[in-house]
Amino acid sequence: MALEQVFVCPRTVRNLRSGPLGKLQEEFCDWLLGRGFSHYTIRIHF
Repeated sequence: MALEQVFVCPRTVRNLRSGPLGKLQEEFCDWLLGRGFSHYTIRIHF
């Protein structure tokens, strides 16, 4: 549920999770949060 911590819009979260890379994007977001990246920086990487 890391994507909800970074992205406010439910549509954005839904779009990021759909498709073949959805699980990897969730894990990448969780990894970035775990290493102290700011929400702003994470949004830039996506």
